[in-house]
Amino acid sequence: MSSISNGQLYRGGGDGIIRQNLIKHDLVEAVIQFPKGIIESNKMPVSVIIINKDKPTTVKDSVFMVSLTGGCFRSSESRF
Repeated sequence: MSSISNGQLYRGGGDGIIRQNLIKHDLVEAVIQFPKGIIESNKMPVSVIIINKDKPTTVKDSVFMVSLTGGCFRSSESRF
């Protein structure tokens, strides 16, 4: 699992090459996009990429995409 800025999902260059290789080798199981401000120390929107080298056969050659940008909030009592 890796937490990244959303820009890393779309930029070219080195980021693009890494993404292409992760997809080519079927290592990405899921991408979860969070809204900006969900992490107190970082006001930018972030995503979590779940990498699995042993994906179940039922999810081979697919990536589960989740966007929580419209329905997720950070409680004032949360400690991230």
